[in-house]
This record gives sequence, structure tokens and C-alpha cells, in this order.
Amino acid sequence: QGVDPIRGPEMRSTGEVMGVGETFAEAFAKAQLGASNTLPRGGRALLSVRNSDIPRIVELAKTMTDLGFELDATGCTAKALEQPGMAVRRLHNVYEGLPHILERIING
Repeated sequence: QGVDPIRGPEMRSTGEVMGVGETFAEAFAKAQLGASNTLPRGGRALLSVRNSDIPRIVELAKTMTDLGFELDATGCTAKALEQPGMAVRRLHNVYEGLPHILERIING
């Protein structure tokens, strides 16, 4: 329910689903559930966005920490999340040295 029932043959053959919702969050959740993916209830999340998107990521990050996620972030993203007092593990971009984002992705 809440998943697009009209899919082309290409989508059906690969098991793709499309969630439809009033918000991105609702559509994403429906798509994940429609694909039989279990949504995580905690863990560690990596946030790294371009500077123009930083104002929009702060609310998402707050929600994630409220749900029990720990956050990793790079550069300006980390700085923006630290300002309101969120706990963030700061990572470097690959060219900036360790600990860097690629190491975190590979090693978890």
C-alpha cells in the first residue's frame, strides 16, 4: 500500500518499487517497505552535504539523533551540526588526512 502499482516491465524484472507520499520522508519509507527493506532503528550515519544544503540537514540530523543514531560528518556539515550542540564525529575529506570519509565507509 502506498507503492506505485503501475510499473513498466523493466521495473518489475528488477524488483523496483516507487513510494508515493506527501513528503520525501513518507515516500522514502513507503519505497523501503515496498522493497521489503527493514528501516534501521539506530546505528551510525554519515552526513556530508554541499554548503547550500546545510540549513536543511540540521533538522534531519536532530531527528536522527533523537532516534538513536550517532553521526559522522565532514567539514562544514560537522561544524553546522556542532553549533546547536549535537554530538558529531568529524571526518576529513580524503585529501585532508585521517580520519577521512573513505576510511569510514570502507571500515564502518
